[in-house]
Amino acid sequence: MLLKNTDMNKYSKILFLAIISLMTMGLYGACSNDNEREPEYAIQIEDLPSAAQNFLSKYFPGVAASKIEEEKATDIIVYEVELENGFEIVFNSEGEWQQIDAPDYQTVPKEVLPQPVAQVLSEQYPNYGVIEINTTGEGWKVELSNSSGHVPGESGIDLWINMSGEITQTSQNNV
Repeated sequence: MLLKNTDMNKYSKILFLAIISLMTMGLYGACSNDNEREPEYAIQIEDLPSAAQNFLSKYFPGVAASKIEEEKATDIIVYEVELENGFEIVFNSEGEWQQIDAPDYQTVPKEVLPQPVAQVLSEQYPNYGVIEINTTGEGWKVELSNSSGHVPGESGIDLWINMSGEITQTSQNNV
């Protein structure tokens, strides 16, 4: 059976639309079928564990939270807190901080840093500020900036520091 040019054009368009539809449905399914994570829930500061509330009042006194969410993933609960001054802090279910991220042009307060991290920084990186710190199972991952804070696009240093205060890995980054 021979097809005319216009018929071929029509079938090509139909085939093209069918392929695009299938791809779109596949992408939608991949993005929306996240069975491992339950939705995030907005909560009030009073709903945070007491350790998290104490941390916020001690290190960020008078700074209100602009957004607090409880996120459940399987058996793990974390609390994501965004402060009005731009800091973002993630707490575990016991209220211990897991990550602190400073906003642009600011650094994490030094008094928040664990003693081994503070000591390494004062001895080896005295002119750097912490723009992000994460707890790991073996210590901390620390992102440093050599200016007064996180300047987008500026290069910085990533450090991995173990519980004994030893640097186990370093790398350059663009923060």
